Amino acid sequence: MATWFTLEHVNGYNFTIEKQERIKEIILEAIFKEYPILRESYGFDVEEANEIMPEINTTYDLEKFIELTGVHILNVNYDEIAYIGYEFRCS
Repeated sequence: MATWFTLEHVNGYNFTIEKQERIKEIILEAIFKEYPILRESYGFDVEEANEIMPEINTTYDLEKFIELTGVHILNVNYDEIAYIGYEFRCS
């Protein structure tokens, strides 16, 4: 039986499983850093912003508003490890 998985796909999967907690921290830190810029760019008035994108103080606060909905193993790789894509839904 043929399979479409390559060594790079398997390596990407294994890397993601092994490092999943650190990857989560890095993603949350990156989104948290950009959050104030994103919040301002939408041009909400203060009341609207507080309802839709309230101010947050920690990455833990951010976790209340986003949900991981998909993880994609891509057909692009570096050093024999496939790139991994993450998809989120915002509340």
